[in-house]
Amino acid sequence: LEVTTPGVFSLTATNFPACSLTKEITIDTTTCNPFIPNIFTPDGDGLNDYFYISNIPVKEMKLVIFNRWGQKVLESNDANIKWDGKDNSGNNVPDGVYYFIALYTDMLNRNYENTGNIQLIR
Repeated sequence: LEVTTPGVFSLTATNFPACSLTKEITIDTTTCNPFIPNIFTPDGDGLNDYFYISNIPVKEMKLVIFNRWGQKVLESNDANIKWDGKDNSGNNVPDGVYYFIALYTDMLNRNYENTGNIQLIR
């Protein structure tokens, strides 16, 4: 059973023909905390190649990333954004520490804002 949205679900088990048991379960994302890494390595080895927020279903997101001088290097409204270490023009940004602002809405229409530093190492 795969559940992709929060809600109340019923599960019925039947031992044909005489017995059945029904249980209701509530699935909610209120206890989920986003996982936001503080380092990533977009070097193409398949490990930690992207910076993204996980562990919480996101419906909408705005991600803005700035370099150490406060210049915007990336802005995206893609709810599934995975930053690969490139700027909005598609150029690789250099190794270093970047600042991010993530504004997002979960599947229950709750709004969040996370900010912080992310280190990029190639």
